[in-house]
Amino acid sequence: MGKIWNCNRYQIYAEELEGLTGIIAVQYSPYEAGNGKIYWALDKKGNHIPVLSSTYSLWAALPKSFTQSDDPIKISQLINTKVASWEKEIRNSFNWTMPIRDWGMILQQFLIKFEDRCRI
Repeated sequence: MGKIWNCNRYQIYAEELEGLTGIIAVQYSPYEAGNGKIYWALDKKGNHIPVLSSTYSLWAALPKSFTQSDDPIKISQLINTKVASWEKEIRNSFNWTMPIRDWGMILQQFLIKFEDRCRI
């Protein structure tokens, strides 16, 4: 059984429920079919409404094709592994940065270049 996810089914909710700010979507089967992605729907005013899908589900004794569903122990291990990979990605994403030693000089340059947009 393959995972089937159709975000378009949530578009009607975004259009009809005034003041909606987001949707948490849990599909009936498999619950985690959206694979934790964020999809977007538009309300009647053209505002983007996030549709958050599940990454994992606590549902033991499912067929092996449901790789993101299991008992609480396996799901907690999956979540911990995912968080650890995010921490590594975050650390690696700042490898190109360097500290600025003279903030006063930088601030003066910003004020000169963007004087119409900067206020102190």
